[in-house]
Amino acid sequence: MFKRFLALFLTVMTLCTALTGACAESEIENALEWSADSLLTLLLYKDNVTLEGHAEFALDGEHFKTADTLYIQDEYNSSWDWNLLTPRADGTEREGGWTIVANDDLVYVIEAYTPGVYRTGTTAASRSILRDSVQLDVMTGLLRALAEWGDMALDEGAVTADWDNGMTVRLKLGQDAPALVDLGLNLAAQYLAKRMFGLDYDQIGSVDSQPMSSYTTVTQGILGSTRSFNLLEADVTLRSGVDGTFEEASGTASVLLNTEWDGVRTLDVTFSLRASDYDVSAVPDFDPAAYGVTLAEDSVRFD
Repeated sequence: MFKRFLALFLTVMTLCTALTGACAESEIENALEWSADSLLTLLLYKDNVTLEGHAEFALDGEHFKTADTLYIQDEYNSSWDWNLLTPRADGTEREGGWTIVANDDLVYVIEAYTPGVYRTGTTAASRSILRDSVQLDVMTGLLRALAEWGDMALDEGAVTADWDNGMTVRLKLGQDAPALVDLGLNLAAQYLAKRMFGLDYDQIGSVDSQPMSSYTTVTQGILGSTRSFNLLEADVTLRSGVDGTFEEASGTASVLLNTEWDGVRTLDVTFSLRASDYDVSAVPDFDPAAYGVTLAEDSVRFD
C-alpha cells in the first residue's frame, strides 16, 4: 500500500529529475543544477517537512488513476494520507486509499476498503523521504552529472530560468531532447520499479513478457510490460527559495511505453507537488481513538 503510493509519487519526481540532464547556456546549466540539488536534498536529507501532492494518470488518453496525498515527515515519524480515484467500467469512480502512520519502526495502516479497523507492521525507520542505499548514491550521482553537462544544447526557449525571489526553472522538451534524457529516465524508472515493487528488469527477458491485459491493474501492466521509456513531451516547472529549499513542482509529461506485446502505448501524467512547514512539521504517536478505529482481528499488535 505504502509502496504503491510512493511509486506513483516517485515516478512524477523521476520525470522532473531526469529532465535535468538537458542543459543549454551556463546560466541555464546553473539553474538546472540548483533545481536538481534542491529536489534531491528534499528527498534524501530533509527530516522534517510536509508534502501535498496531486497526480492524474492516463494510458492512451484514458484516465486510470487520480492520487491526492498529504505526507508529513518528523524525525523518524511519518504520516501518509493517500486518496485514490479509479474509474469503474460503468463510468463511476471507485474511491480508495490509505492512512499510514509510522512511529520509528512501527507502522499503522487504515485502508479505505476496510473502514473502522487498522493493521500493524514493522519497517526500517528512516529520517528522510527516500532511504539511502549504494545504488541510490549511484543514481543521484548520475543525475547530478547530467545536470552539469552544458554541451547538450537545446532549441531556444526549451529551458527558462527566473532568479527573482528564489529560483524558478521551466523545461519544455519534446522528442528532440538529447538521448541522455531518455537514458536517465529509463535508469531511474528501473531503479524505482525494483525498490518499490521488487521488479528487477535485469532478470526479465523477451520470453518473460506478457500483454498488459494479463495484469490485475493498469499500474502493474505498465511496469510488467514496458521494455523501455521514451520522452514524448514535457512541460515542467520547479521552484525553490532563495536558500535553495525546494518549494514546488508542477507540470505535464507524456512518455512512450515500448512494450513487447502491445506495441507503443502513451502514458500521460499531470501533477503538482508543494513542500512546506520545514522544521515545524509534527507527527504524533498513533492513537486508534483519534481515528475511530480498532485493531483488525487478523493483525498482530507489534507494540
